[in-house]
Amino acid sequence: MTWMMIVGIMSMALVMGAFVGLLPGLPAMVGLFALFPIFVNWPIEAILLFFSCYICVTQYFGSVSALLFRVPGEGSSIPVLEVSIKLKRFTSLVKAYRVTALTSLIGALLGITLFVAMFLMFRTNWTYLFQTKYIVALLLTLIVLMIMQNKQYLFNIGMLLLGLALAHFSEIPMLNPVCDSVDWLCFLRSPAEATLVLLSLYCVPILFYQTKPMVPTIDQHKMTYDPGWRPFKSFGILGLKHGLLGFLAGFTPGAGLTLASNLSNSIEQKRNPKKLLSMAGAAEAANNAAAISCTIPFLFLGLPITASELIIDNFLSGRFYRLNLSTLDKTLSVSGYLIEFTVLLVACMLIVNIISFLLCGHFIKFWRRLMSIDTKIYMAAVKILILASVVTIVITSKISLMPALWTVVLFGGIGTWAMLKNRSIIGLAMMLMIGPFVITKFQLFYYLYF
Repeated sequence: MTWMMIVGIMSMALVMGAFVGLLPGLPAMVGLFALFPIFVNWPIEAILLFFSCYICVTQYFGSVSALLFRVPGEGSSIPVLEVSIKLKRFTSLVKAYRVTALTSLIGALLGITLFVAMFLMFRTNWTYLFQTKYIVALLLTLIVLMIMQNKQYLFNIGMLLLGLALAHFSEIPMLNPVCDSVDWLCFLRSPAEATLVLLSLYCVPILFYQTKPMVPTIDQHKMTYDPGWRPFKSFGILGLKHGLLGFLAGFTPGAGLTLASNLSNSIEQKRNPKKLLSMAGAAEAANNAAAISCTIPFLFLGLPITASELIIDNFLSGRFYRLNLSTLDKTLSVSGYLIEFTVLLVACMLIVNIISFLLCGHFIKFWRRLMSIDTKIYMAAVKILILASVVTIVITSKISLMPALWTVVLFGGIGTWAMLKNRSIIGLAMMLMIGPFVITKFQLFYYLYF
């Protein structure tokens, strides 16, 4: 790797993260699909570097659509959308944006600090961390968290079992003749089909679920969006407190970011429902800290717990590579200088967070002029990008038409139903991807200890 390549990766993460973050309803995972042809020629370290920076950037811009443009965004931006609706003046919206930008930076810096602390704690003992009993204990914890993420316990258990059964379906040898004769029954066999499952599961509902964007009536072009440090005195402690809370909530599989922002928002709303800026700032501090902590199980143990991580893990599995702490402990040669990969990773995340904080106002003005005042253009762009992603994956992965249609209809239908009924299907998605790994580890644990 060279310094120019590292700068290029960070620049690409900034541009792609801002682009995806500012489009309402477009999950961060979709932006990763467009870069798969590029990732093929990248070293593993470069892919992880881009992914970590990209996730950080999307969290800065994910709440902008909800706050300034008043359109439904990702799940973690719902608290900010609710605050935006309650604010009556556009000047108050801009003030709230500046607060959220600052608390986002505080939460991210706290998350990076705790990330380094956890790495140093496990660095010398990482071999013990990978013992079967510890991995099984962590898997059990993740499963319990998925069951307890809301009060729909029986439904969550059903989704987990369904995902586990579908993941194990293609592993049963006696079904090989069936799969050979009716190939669409074994659509989960290769990584390409599994990727398509995730895409349809999360994105198809966006295409068919009726959204109601609200168009601002005040001209935004004359306003300045540049964030600053002035709110630090009033909201600095708030950012630290909810950044810590969000970091802890970030370990919840799939729902980490959404859970973190909603939890912090609820706490501040209960304390004082009239302090709208505190509610928005708390939600964003927790959201950005959770974006850092949710990568820890993935980077340390190779266990993806978010949709974006599942996509990257799926891609790396196609290259016969599984993450662990030894990956972070590598020493790279960068333009002739030896540097530890973890130091490089942390430095790049720190840099992109600061740059995102300083430049997000300019990105907003550029994007607003580019997309005009009509928020319907946003939704049209989202639908076109998602459809293009589906077609691209089908073509590049050489998936036949029947498995592709079956996958989209089946899991897209499940996702649409779950959204309309306000049900969480993260357990199904998780087990579809890590089900074989879970089965293997539990079988090994049984043979070793029983």
